[in-house]
Amino acid sequence: MKIAVLDTTHAGCVIAEEYAANGHDVTAIDIYHTSRERHSTRETPMSYTLTEHTPTVEFDLAVIPVHTPRRHFRELRAKRYITHHEAVGELLREKEVKTTIVEITGTRSKTTTALTLAHILESRYSVAVNTSAGLFLNERKIADLSIAPGNVLRAIELTEEESPDIYIFEISLGGTGEASYGVLTTLDDDYLIAEETKRASDAKIKTLFGEDTHPVVKSSTLDRVRRRTKPGRPITTFGREGDSVYIEGERLHYKLQEETMKERGEMSLPPLFEPAAYRTGIEAAAATALHLIKPEEIEERLTGYRGAIGRMQLREVEGRTLIDNSNSGARAEELNTLLTKAERYGRVFLIHGEDGRVCEGLNEEESKRTIREWEDKLIGVTLIGLKLNGTETAENIDDALRIALQQTKPGDVILSHIKCFR
Repeated sequence: MKIAVLDTTHAGCVIAEEYAANGHDVTAIDIYHTSRERHSTRETPMSYTLTEHTPTVEFDLAVIPVHTPRRHFRELRAKRYITHHEAVGELLREKEVKTTIVEITGTRSKTTTALTLAHILESRYSVAVNTSAGLFLNERKIADLSIAPGNVLRAIELTEEESPDIYIFEISLGGTGEASYGVLTTLDDDYLIAEETKRASDAKIKTLFGEDTHPVVKSSTLDRVRRRTKPGRPITTFGREGDSVYIEGERLHYKLQEETMKERGEMSLPPLFEPAAYRTGIEAAAATALHLIKPEEIEERLTGYRGAIGRMQLREVEGRTLIDNSNSGARAEELNTLLTKAERYGRVFLIHGEDGRVCEGLNEEESKRTIREWEDKLIGVTLIGLKLNGTETAENIDDALRIALQQTKPGDVILSHIKCFR
């Protein structure tokens, strides 16, 4: 088959190489002009054509990201068009992957859900998890991969020799339809894609639930999910009283069967820096985990949980309390609230800024305004990617943490709030 794969920036090269490995004639089109070479995880890379221009020939199949504006493929001719998500689903079927797969999407809380679920399940299973924080196998970092759908294939390539029992994939804008469990965290704060011609929530729901996928969804999304799934299909819900899982006060409530009241139970929540930030993630993770392990195993893993890396994680570093909230979703508008909560633990040193690789940067004026308001209360400030009189600058998070440790003493607090991919 003659196949065109658009957008090498968002893991299109991975999809192109998989098709090439299956014997197809593949052309990868770099519509954003960012690829200078092919990227491969194979010992013998598969050959395909890489171009920045749309070929004039007709293809049998065109593979296009769901968020790509029409202007980028208006001149592309093909007998059939599918999205990257759909292509990865078809390729997974061809690979006949037998491992349990959990796919997670939504407008918020995807990474927190994925990393919390991995933490819970690692008590019994070998778990590979790919999120915006990177690809991990049993807590060991394997690679830095994005959450583009094509990287589902790359994550499997990088870990399949170690035969994980479960794959957990955070995926932007949907799923592959091949998951055992499809988790929809929330559709709150919906937004537009493809130059504001489509709703992100529509894309996320459309490809997440395949024929054999069990939906695990926030109850506020249930009506929309039901419209996309077969009537009568079992659905696990979380987030409200009466759902399979919900949090009330400092307790997590659950039920093992929809209609069996005697199988209800509850468990303690972990001592987190910002429990509200983890509510959806813990509810979604527990609702999924109940299909795979016993409630007492979940509670045991949650008891000592201190949070996911870069997601309001509270830990100790050389006698200092480190509050780590450096992630791709960090916002300048939340800095004042974080500082207010951090100072309850002691005198605060702030690490703040952006690393320049994220799609949407910080509100720089809001960052500076908040730092000026707090400057007399803080031990010091180190910035990354921003400049402000009276503060130090650092190249990266590690460099900033080194400076913070030099300027603080045991008992102090370091708040790390960088907008970055990790």
